[in-house]
Amino acid sequence: MAPINQVTVLESCFAAPPPNTVSEMSHPLSYSDMVWIGFSPVQRLLFYQIPVSRSNFIDTIIPQIKKSVSLALKYFPTLAGNLIIYSGHSRKPDIRFSVGDSISLVFAESSFDDFEFLVSNQIRNCNEFYPLVPQVPKSTKSGGERLVPLLALQVTLFPGNGICIGIANQHVAGDGSSMLSFVKAWAMICKLGEDFEESKGVEFSPTYDRGVMTQHTKKLDDIVWEQLASNKSDEKDLVAFELNRRQDHDKVRATFVVGLEEVKRLKRLVSDQHGSSSIKHLSTFTVICGYVWSCMVKADNAVEELEENEKDFFVCAADFRGRTDPPIPTNYFGNCLVMCSTVVESRELINGENAFVRGAEVIGEAIHKRFENEGGIFHGLENMHEEFAAINWSRLLSIAGSPRQNYYDIDFGWGNPRKMEVPSIDSTGAISLSKCRDDSGGMEIGVVLPRNKMDAFVEYFTEGINGL
Repeated sequence: MAPINQVTVLESCFAAPPPNTVSEMSHPLSYSDMVWIGFSPVQRLLFYQIPVSRSNFIDTIIPQIKKSVSLALKYFPTLAGNLIIYSGHSRKPDIRFSVGDSISLVFAESSFDDFEFLVSNQIRNCNEFYPLVPQVPKSTKSGGERLVPLLALQVTLFPGNGICIGIANQHVAGDGSSMLSFVKAWAMICKLGEDFEESKGVEFSPTYDRGVMTQHTKKLDDIVWEQLASNKSDEKDLVAFELNRRQDHDKVRATFVVGLEEVKRLKRLVSDQHGSSSIKHLSTFTVICGYVWSCMVKADNAVEELEENEKDFFVCAADFRGRTDPPIPTNYFGNCLVMCSTVVESRELINGENAFVRGAEVIGEAIHKRFENEGGIFHGLENMHEEFAAINWSRLLSIAGSPRQNYYDIDFGWGNPRKMEVPSIDSTGAISLSKCRDDSGGMEIGVVLPRNKMDAFVEYFTEGINGL
């Protein structure tokens, strides 16, 4: 069955920085960039409720978006550039912007008339969202170089109801903090127009200086590239594949909200069970992830009983801006992430009234170990390839997004978003985390599962939260 949500493309074009504003520039990849080569694009959708007509969208909003995207790329030109992968791995990949480079920008109109359903938290079919997701153009070959575009945008009108901003980017271009800075600048330019550069331009100027990173990671950069190149026989193997508008009929998505009071009670349960002095890195992130992890494993076990000796794995990426000496600047544009991982026997996340406490405990220990390591935060990352090879990917929970990244305060001039979705978790198996729109201190959790597992997950999640 085809998705109910269908769109009609009104215009397909390309956006580039304004003429004569940006010169050619390139920068090498750090280890933190290279680990994302070959991953599929990160996709985000921002829904704005605004009663805009088709004529107003075409006559006013489309020109406004075109101009603001172009001006935003003046500050973030590398996003209009390409990842360059060299034939035969003759040298490390880099990111290059050449004058004339641009991004794909699509304007579309949706025929879907139930906007409220799309922006709700209830269970919805993943297929409904694919037509709203921009497609990053395919890579091209030029001489001994393969060029991989980094960003694509799509703006979709729901006549009389709202607008959806779709963003798809290759993770190698920048982490969540970097991409958020671009979207914030773009939105502010769209809202303020010419007043932006006078009042806000300097605030959003990123730094691409890889020297501030390589002074910490030069040896690690070389090791990671050697490992990556030795496991990929051809440059095409390093190209991040496109997430097409697939027909994942058995997958549904839902959003779960944990408010500040529930977060406090989860923390109290962890402290009461283990004693606050023995808990490493007790935070909102650890208790939420531990709770969701436990509910997820319980749902798996309810649908198909797990083996007695089964193990479950957890991986998250942590931002290390400000955690090095000298520190990485907060406006550094690129990936500034270290991986934290852990494993636990599945039964420990299933058995007991507060089994989630074990999940929160081992996640906290993994984060604490990474940032409090006597050898520094990069210690042991040279063995990351072997560590990841040992993961059972079918039993892995990973995290997309961060409670520190707030997309709900991004205003293009239409007010704050009504809803944010992360379609890319459909294929990665991750859960998405973000600040809560309506509850300061709370969190929104995006979950994608086959329908039978989602029903079980909802039961465990709701029962546990209501029991707090």
